[in-house]
Amino acid sequence: MKRKLFTLFMTIIISLSQFAYAAPIYEMTESEKAAGNIEIITKKMLMNAGFVTVNIIKANLSDKDIDLTFLKDENNIKTLYNTKTLTDKMNATAGINGDFYAKSSTSNEASSIGVEIKDGELLSGYALSSTQMGVGARLNDGSFYFDYIDTLTTITAPNGEGDVIKAYNKFDSLSGIVMYDRNWGALSIGSTGNLEEMVVEEGIVTAINHDMGQIEIPENGYVLAYLKDLNSFIPDNFKVGDEVKIDRVINPDIESDIDFALGGGTILVTEGQKAKITHTAGVREPRSAWGVDKEERYAYLVTVDGRSNRSVGVTLNEFSEILIDIGLYNAINLDGGGSSTLVAKKQGEDNTSVINTPSDSHLRGVINGVGITSSHQKGKISQIRLDFDKEKAFVNTSVMLSVTAMDKNYLGVDFDKEKVIFSVPKNAGYIKDFVFYPQKSGEITITAEYMGIISSEKITILDMPHSLELATKEKKMKSGEKYLVTLKGYDKDGYSALIDLNHVGINVSDDILSFDGNTIKATNKGTSVVTFSFGDVKTHMIIRVDDDTTNISLPLDISKTDEQNVSKDVKSTSRNFSVAFFGNTFYNKTMLEKAVMKKLIEKVKESCDMVFFAGKNVNVTTKLIPLYSSDKYSHISHKGTSFFTLNNSSSSIHTPDKNQWKKFMDDIKNTADKNIFIIMPNKYNFSSKTEEELFDKLLSDYALSLGKDVYIFSNGIMESYRKNGKHMFTVDGVGNLNKQNVLSNAMYLKVNSENGKITYSFEEIFQ
Repeated sequence: MKRKLFTLFMTIIISLSQFAYAAPIYEMTESEKAAGNIEIITKKMLMNAGFVTVNIIKANLSDKDIDLTFLKDENNIKTLYNTKTLTDKMNATAGINGDFYAKSSTSNEASSIGVEIKDGELLSGYALSSTQMGVGARLNDGSFYFDYIDTLTTITAPNGEGDVIKAYNKFDSLSGIVMYDRNWGALSIGSTGNLEEMVVEEGIVTAINHDMGQIEIPENGYVLAYLKDLNSFIPDNFKVGDEVKIDRVINPDIESDIDFALGGGTILVTEGQKAKITHTAGVREPRSAWGVDKEERYAYLVTVDGRSNRSVGVTLNEFSEILIDIGLYNAINLDGGGSSTLVAKKQGEDNTSVINTPSDSHLRGVINGVGITSSHQKGKISQIRLDFDKEKAFVNTSVMLSVTAMDKNYLGVDFDKEKVIFSVPKNAGYIKDFVFYPQKSGEITITAEYMGIISSEKITILDMPHSLELATKEKKMKSGEKYLVTLKGYDKDGYSALIDLNHVGINVSDDILSFDGNTIKATNKGTSVVTFSFGDVKTHMIIRVDDDTTNISLPLDISKTDEQNVSKDVKSTSRNFSVAFFGNTFYNKTMLEKAVMKKLIEKVKESCDMVFFAGKNVNVTTKLIPLYSSDKYSHISHKGTSFFTLNNSSSSIHTPDKNQWKKFMDDIKNTADKNIFIIMPNKYNFSSKTEEELFDKLLSDYALSLGKDVYIFSNGIMESYRKNGKHMFTVDGVGNLNKQNVLSNAMYLKVNSENGKITYSFEEIFQ
């Protein structure tokens, strides 16, 4: 896995806008340079409606070697290509999908709804609803036009009668007259049944065809198609040999000034202000747009992901506000939904990659797009980039290193890798054949040097693991089949890293397998227990080959004990305290449940300062000891510890109460307490991965990175574990209790703080 090179900054907006669009409550931005010296920006933000991911390509047009282009195969204007293919076909560095389109009813072809002009040539006409569907254009003088163009094309017969040309080079219902020329292709759509075609060469009618099928469109003319039962203007007013007069009115009349243009939906931003929405497409959807800043120095290609738990999409009004916030001064909405796709060549790479997360399971074909080109030629090496194949690693394992050489414009350059010189701090480990073998834990700086050019990067090396985890504990295989083993280790703080099997002790109970690196191959029928050991810890899995049914038990894993798991009584003082944690207090409000609650209160009232209930169903009152539940937000500072209750009943902090995020953000940012306790009803498992990423970042920035300890408590089967520096606990309530097990299974979690040092134990309620 390549380490991202980005500058990371975070903007926290305290107040919410009074308008329909609310400024992001919380925002995280990542930025990295890309091949050709463009910039890739990703914004993950929490808005009132939910979590949204915005992807941006920013190109500096003042760089004479960077330009914009219209992504369109002018030789096949009806062909749909996905955005990546279209961008690669046009040899662009980056690209975004373009206009809305109408598909043919008889083929897998389409035509754009709006105009298409490439290199000054009109390929396809303007949208019929030209005051609703905007136009984005680059003019010959290098300036830009984002607005509406109103057009009218008419046809006049020799007798003075006239009609409107409905469309030009479009798939259409043919309720009016539609014009097709050689830009459409070699052949007409074909006359059949009620569909007729009039052929015009050099302004003269040469044929009016009935049931002739497709014919060749003349090089120096065009074909007018219509359904005669819906429009009889042509048969009523023309015959072979007549002169045809075509007139076009364009307002504003700028077509001759256009280098390239494509249609879109509504104009989103006009002169730095939200534009009037003239064309709606869905409510909250994935979106695409392109535009420029006020000085027209920078061009932007922008997508918003949607239709997923990572990003809910945006309305057009919200999209306008986001674009203005990014810095766009004029912008147009493009086709969205499953069409929204953004691609670019990342730094040092020759091929484009998809930057956003399209909502379809595949890349959808589109009719055109906007691309960014870079005519930079690969120059001499001016920088190198050092990457690791993993973000973290354990001591006594290995890390694969890779070095990419680039010129000043981040274009990859070939180089002699044998001349790369690596260095690491003394006693930290050694490097051989582009592999780092760490021998010391901590944050290690590795330096790569090539011909005097240096790149230094840090990698976190974890101490020996406290536990091991396999992706699966039982695997069924067929003889000859291979299986890639994923083995992960966890250190004492819950930070994890993958471990290659060549660093691991492996014991197989039956000779039915062979090993090659991280891959197991089934060789013979049977069942085997495979034991993986690293240091003092072990984990096991069962492998069954060829449907073998041998009865075999899986041994228990061996992990290191948690030094904080200590049962003790702590006397309450001005600095010391004990607190109890329990899950749900009732399900059916039975006598048994009430008895457990009564005994719990009696048990903890003498030894604990207070009780927190991390459950959805909490209904208990007493004056014997302070009680708190996690059904709503609260913050209590108690003897050097901050207690936060958060309602995540829908696997989200934002959904149940849109104010929770901001309250928690403000309070954790301002607390001086060393220990952070967070109590929530659901286990730490967010339905939105974006929310989880942002919440983890919040905890890291305002707690973990400041040396504070974070403890999270939720309802569930009694368990203690660590995850990325956080101490995680699940505490059972009354849900799994009955008359037979209540005496042995009724337990609560007791947490002690002695001068800020935390210990814990799971205590029986009935002793």
